[in-house]
Amino acid sequence: MMKHVIAFATTLVLLSQAPAHAQAVRTFVAANGNDAAVCSGAAPCRTFAGAIAKTAAGGVISCVNAADYGAVTIAKSISIVCDNTQAGITTTAVGITVATAASDTVTLSGLDLEGGGAGTSGIAFTQGGTLHVHNVRIRGFRGGGGFAFGISVTPTAAVKLDISESVISESGSGYNGAALTISTTGPVVGVSIWKTRMENNRIGLRVFGSPTALNVTAADSTFTGNGTAVMTGGAAIMLQNAVISNNQIGISNGNPGGQVRIGNSVVTGNGTGISTVFGAFTTSYKNNQIRGNGSDGTPLAAETAE
Repeated sequence: MMKHVIAFATTLVLLSQAPAHAQAVRTFVAANGNDAAVCSGAAPCRTFAGAIAKTAAGGVISCVNAADYGAVTIAKSISIVCDNTQAGITTTAVGITVATAASDTVTLSGLDLEGGGAGTSGIAFTQGGTLHVHNVRIRGFRGGGGFAFGISVTPTAAVKLDISESVISESGSGYNGAALTISTTGPVVGVSIWKTRMENNRIGLRVFGSPTALNVTAADSTFTGNGTAVMTGGAAIMLQNAVISNNQIGISNGNPGGQVRIGNSVVTGNGTGISTVFGAFTTSYKNNQIRGNGSDGTPLAAETAE
């Protein structure tokens, strides 16, 4: 009898030490889901926040169907991939906060972030690591008179940001509000933008740092209808195959040491095409079309091609 009692007690101890829910490599959300579920394909969760707690680091959250899946904070390597449907986040605050370590990688794909004119940031990237933003629409983050951004990057450690085939529009408020704003006082930031539109924002691309800490490349992308299309203070920017049209200011390069290189691009229909002041440098590969602006700007010095 005593042996049975000991065995039973041992079993209870082992059960009490077992995890209540093992995290899965792949989880699912659906319009009819429930965050109390296990987030499997057969029993999906209802929100991204509910699913992320049940997804293992490095795992993937997939969307079963179209719905608004709510704001979420990401603090580990994870992918949210919903290219097969319309996966929305509607918020008056921050849609997605990415607060990851330098070794983490986050992928966001196929999302529709709506601020309705009151949201403060579509995506806030606040610590370190790598963030991939693909096929994402961000709109309406104007913050009700405060500071607001489509995507804001304020790192405390080294970061890499890749944006591709995305649209950021109707966003930015406050003196530094923009579709994409990046500011670093030390951590190294590398940014790649490809086939992306930034339209009708207060500022399109706003980057402030130093050429050694902040390097941005934008290729095959369009900046139109913004107050200022591209603004830099001290950082290094390469523009290749860019269309910069119908903005109040096309390119504003205005801090000592700032470097903008522009090649095979169109700058037209802007109030001011290119403004370079305060010891900054803007150079051209001499294959651009900078014409038809209210003021085209000072002719650019030649950049040596390798």
